[in-house]
Amino acid sequence: MGTDNTPDHCTEPVVHCHDELQTLRQRYARLRREHDDLLRLMQQGQTTRIPAWLPSVVEHSPTLVLVTDLEGTVEYANPMFCDISGFSTDEVVGQSVFTHTSKMLPPAERDRMMRALIHGREWRGLLRQCKKDGDCYWLDAVIRRHDNPDGTANLVGIMEDVTERLNTRSEGLSNERRLGLLYRIANVVNVSPSIDELFPTIHRILLEYIAAPNFYIALIDKDNDRLVFPYYMDEMESFLEIRGISDPATKSLTLDVIRSGTPLLINAQDVDAGGDGLREGVSGVVGTMSAVWLGVPLMVSGTIIGAMAIQDYHNPHQYTEQDADLLAAISGQVALSIERIRMEDALRCSEKRYRTVSDSAFGLETWCSPGGRMLYVSTSCLRLTGYAEEDFLADPQFMLGLLHRDDVPIWTQFMETDEHSDTDSIDVRFFRKDGRMRWLNVVCRSVFDDDGSPLGVRCSMRDITDRKSLERRLSYESLHDTLTGLANRELCLDRIRQVLARSKRRPDYHYAVVFLDIDRFRVINDSLGHAFGDSVLRETGLRLLHCVRSLDTVCRFGGDQFILLLDELESPREAITAVHRVREALAKPLTIGDRSIRLTASFGIVLSQSGCTQPEEILQNANIALYEARREDRRNHIKVFTTRMRERAARTMFFENDLRRAIQNKEFYVLYQPILSIKTGEVVGFEALCRWRHPIHGEILPSDFIPHAEDTGDIIDLGLLVLRQACATMAEWQTAYPSRADLVLSVNLSAVQFSQPSLVDQITCILDETGLTPSCLKLEITETAIMRNAESALVMLKRLKALGIQLSIDDFGTGYCSLSYLLQFPVNTLKVDRSFIVDMSKGSQNTEIVRIVLALARTIGLDVVAEGVEQADQLDLLKGLSCDFVQGFYFSRPLESTAAKALIAGARTS
Repeated sequence: MGTDNTPDHCTEPVVHCHDELQTLRQRYARLRREHDDLLRLMQQGQTTRIPAWLPSVVEHSPTLVLVTDLEGTVEYANPMFCDISGFSTDEVVGQSVFTHTSKMLPPAERDRMMRALIHGREWRGLLRQCKKDGDCYWLDAVIRRHDNPDGTANLVGIMEDVTERLNTRSEGLSNERRLGLLYRIANVVNVSPSIDELFPTIHRILLEYIAAPNFYIALIDKDNDRLVFPYYMDEMESFLEIRGISDPATKSLTLDVIRSGTPLLINAQDVDAGGDGLREGVSGVVGTMSAVWLGVPLMVSGTIIGAMAIQDYHNPHQYTEQDADLLAAISGQVALSIERIRMEDALRCSEKRYRTVSDSAFGLETWCSPGGRMLYVSTSCLRLTGYAEEDFLADPQFMLGLLHRDDVPIWTQFMETDEHSDTDSIDVRFFRKDGRMRWLNVVCRSVFDDDGSPLGVRCSMRDITDRKSLERRLSYESLHDTLTGLANRELCLDRIRQVLARSKRRPDYHYAVVFLDIDRFRVINDSLGHAFGDSVLRETGLRLLHCVRSLDTVCRFGGDQFILLLDELESPREAITAVHRVREALAKPLTIGDRSIRLTASFGIVLSQSGCTQPEEILQNANIALYEARREDRRNHIKVFTTRMRERAARTMFFENDLRRAIQNKEFYVLYQPILSIKTGEVVGFEALCRWRHPIHGEILPSDFIPHAEDTGDIIDLGLLVLRQACATMAEWQTAYPSRADLVLSVNLSAVQFSQPSLVDQITCILDETGLTPSCLKLEITETAIMRNAESALVMLKRLKALGIQLSIDDFGTGYCSLSYLLQFPVNTLKVDRSFIVDMSKGSQNTEIVRIVLALARTIGLDVVAEGVEQADQLDLLKGLSCDFVQGFYFSRPLESTAAKALIAGARTS
């Protein structure tokens, strides 16, 4: 193998080298045969703890035989082992095999040896043992594992004493032996597949020529600025690495060799322990200094990659310059072998990475020639499609046959593109061999040679089925409500856009949008819990779905609000019929767990004739109609949108925006309408009436802004403003005209004010601030407001009465006040609603109602005020019925405070 590269004058030494190599091989073969014979005999035996099963050939073998368990405890040692070691059988059996092994075998190497043996791999190497008298000897050992029939296992070692051969060597090596060493090293470095096998083999060969049991190889790791020791056999130390090698202050003989690039032979006499007498070129010693140390650099193409060293702890004259030359001679081959193995490992890693990328990263890789022939298909095709590479290579159109038929045109057009770039891609569906449909993302790139000639097209195909599924799920979730599964607001708006587009194309097209809100859903949530409320919403969604057709859309708009988009209606009336059907379905008892409730809902409808052009406008109008359906606390009502509703909504928005500003800017003022006694015609009091003088729109009537003030809650501040101003004015009049201290001021309280717990305290503060006598203040509360909650109203009326003020029931006759409650209420006056007074002259029925009210009042001792008197015949009728007091335009319109004061001063209205 090496003769072709050997010069002619080296033929004879090479022949001698062959002889030595042949001798080594024969000795090793003999050890292996003895080892195999021993294992065969062990398989025939029943136990390993007897010499009886061992034939005499083992007992009298010139080789050493040891049998241990898997932990290394000796179970058998043949007589030759005992003769050489000096220990008796009893002293060896039962002891650890490592008891008499010197530090030549470091713990790390010992662990590697035991792991290899336990896992069934053979171990071969040199062992340094200690005799009973303390002397050391060397064994060339072959150790293997043996599995017994009873399930146990042993380690069997066959060893040969090589101490004499290692210690008896000539003063120097002949040229023939040097060439033999180089030849054997050359063979080893050329055939060793890995560094793990290369280094022990070099060490074993080296031991044939130099007494070098302590041998190590150090390699530079530039990335981590350190020296690593891939092979380290030493009886004293067990280095793993030296860090900071770029720092000149780092001490190491190995670093000295690497830094200088020349061999270094040094003994202990050249190194002072204190560090003051170091020889030139020596930085220092790491660890224990040996008697003699020899190191040579490992160099490849002028670059030093590490160092190789041997050392002896006992004989300072063990190595010579000839040994240094020999070690330097083989270092080049060792360095080349290391570099070769590194490059091969890097190439294998690169190929493995490329295969990994090709087979996994892009899923399926293909390369098609310019002529259409398939040049390459990655092995991942089997995993991805279920078909083998041969299927694709045999037919360039094979992939086309796997595609979904709807995606074939997309694929064909994409593949026929003249030139592809990395930014071009398509998503197509294909069917695996097992019939499952999957999604592929395909990216193609045109490939060109260095001279620009085309080499074909490479395609990277990646399975994106999971991504597509995720996109579909995210798309669904983005367009559907998570609680009910119904369409959400975004999808609803999109469907309405589609409806509007169809309505532009078809004049006879009818649709409707229904906005519905569950009545008193907040009460359900607060009383039964949000979990129960969620169940109600889910059940409501199901009922709505059952009430509409498949072409209609049911949407949860938010909270307890739902949208129905009724499509392709025969006529607008069909929408009203559908809403009635929904209302009936919701009215059925709804049972969740052990609770049963009944639902009602309010509905706002926008028909296709509304003229809306935007989805947002339709929903806004539907919401306006829903608001109209729920006005004045109505429930279970249906309203169809009209333009008047929008105008009213616009006015509502106007009032909501301007009311608060108007209160702060004091745009509200108070007028006073006289109340007269029918008997004397004298003014007995005034009713305070609120007016709004808007800076832009002028005078605004109370009937326009009072309802909005109640809806927004601004009526509370507005009512206090009117009450404070009226009381202050009346107190001023009383001071100016002490003779009219009997005048009474009537002030209206809204239902919202009447329900405030702090009302009594607020009125008390106003009376104290203005100084008005409480008996001169009469608060008017509507019959409807009182009867909303008669029990709490009774408590509030009693608290107000305790202040000393008077109370009046306003608009009496329009509510549902029973006689029993009327007897309990601490009121002074009943005020007949103007609607009865205006219609008295039109028929006797209203006259009789007023007569009954007057009779009832006289019976329980209450005064009666008839409001809205505008004609003389109305006054005559009231006089005939013996009414107490009247007010209205017939006598006087509401007056400014100055005019009212003048009236008090002397004017009498007749």
